[in-house]
Amino acid sequence: MMVLCNSLLTINELEDLTFSSENHADYISVKLASVQQVYNATTSKLNTPSKQKAVSTPKSTKRLRFADNGDSQDHQILVTDSPPPVKKAKLIMNKPIPIAWINGLNSDHKQILENNEWLCSEIINACCTIISKQFPNASGFQPTGLSPVFDDETKSWSEKFGSFVEKGCPTVQIHHTGKSHWVTSFQSVNDQCIYVLDSFSKTFTLTPSLDIQLAAIYGHGKKHISIKLPEVQQQLNGYDCGVYSIANLLEFCFNGGTFNFKQKTAFEQTSMRDHLIKCLELGYFSKFPQSLNSCADSVKMHTRKIECGCFCGKPDILENMFGCEGKRGRVTCSKWVHQSCSNVLGDWLCDEHRSNV
Repeated sequence: MMVLCNSLLTINELEDLTFSSENHADYISVKLASVQQVYNATTSKLNTPSKQKAVSTPKSTKRLRFADNGDSQDHQILVTDSPPPVKKAKLIMNKPIPIAWINGLNSDHKQILENNEWLCSEIINACCTIISKQFPNASGFQPTGLSPVFDDETKSWSEKFGSFVEKGCPTVQIHHTGKSHWVTSFQSVNDQCIYVLDSFSKTFTLTPSLDIQLAAIYGHGKKHISIKLPEVQQQLNGYDCGVYSIANLLEFCFNGGTFNFKQKTAFEQTSMRDHLIKCLELGYFSKFPQSLNSCADSVKMHTRKIECGCFCGKPDILENMFGCEGKRGRVTCSKWVHQSCSNVLGDWLCDEHRSNV
């Protein structure tokens, strides 16, 4: 206490206190009160706790890990109930309007051809329109958008965009298989057989979508449709199937509605897209260039069948099938019908067994 008092009383004041303390009792009381105030203020500042008191808050914390420059330290991020601040969105420049190119196509379509991208239906249909005018005696060339679409809700194929129609021989058509792939089909005038030329296949099988398309074009009420798949030239990448489909279609047209299976074609793949662009710009198609060292071996054939048991003529794969519950003796009826064609919810009987009931 004396130390603090000395800090406030001068030497002269101390001397006065020594010799006349009785006369200055009131003065000392005032000074002591002032000292006490200073002492209290000083000690309140010095008595700081070693650890700060944790602030209680209802807000939770989330631990995030940052990996910038290999730093894997954890950081505390305060999560509040208020909405996050709005981020400044980057200005997206408007995509330039495509420039008209040729035959209903634009600069975007030309870029697809130049950049070795997968051909879209607009390019395929534009090519078929030009070729169909060059070969008026060949039928087919229907829009590829007529391909059926699988409905995930009903688990069946839908033809809401329309369907292909029957065509007479010679017929040629480019198909979308339903699996991002283009193939060409045709019916030859020589043997009336139906062929599918696939430039990217190892198993030479048909997809359900392709079954429906082929039955619509070549079925003509047949219960069984035989399809031949020759081992034609295969593309060297995964995006030129559309170009090969157009090239194979032209081979069929220039050969008078047939195809030469005595030897494989040998298209020069590196120049096929340039040739396609040139033909589109000319508005006239010529055969795609081929190398001179084509294989002289005959083309191997694979055969597949499409079953069309329902009276509607569409393949069985279209949707669920109902079998006739009627019997002739112990033999069960062999007739089948699509569920939508049966118009019943329970057992179905064909016309023959329904008349006997």
